[in-house]
Amino acid sequence: MKATDLAIDRSKTVFALMLMVVILGVSSYIGLPRESTPDVKIPFVYVAAPYFGTSPADMENLVARKLEKQLKGIPDLERMTSASSEGFVGILLEFTTDVEMSDALQKVRDAVEMAK
Repeated sequence: MKATDLAIDRSKTVFALMLMVVILGVSSYIGLPRESTPDVKIPFVYVAAPYFGTSPADMENLVARKLEKQLKGIPDLERMTSASSEGFVGILLEFTTDVEMSDALQKVRDAVEMAK
């Protein structure tokens, strides 16, 4: 109760302190360095394999499994998700965040060539 009584008795001082905190906060926010296009690494690679005129079951058996078998041996691969539809297979590869994407992309290309 003493703190509230003190704050009520000295309301002008409390408002002045609040105003200083708000001004310092706004000036700090404005002064933060920001980039309009920061360099964000997105560790995803998408492999698309079209084979027109083929059923989804055949796409899974003939194309997706062979690709998955080759791609699962790539180092720094965190997760692999695939989807088969009529005449098309899409495989999404997620890598760890510290991987060099140019090297990972080259390894994916090599693995797809091996699967062919």
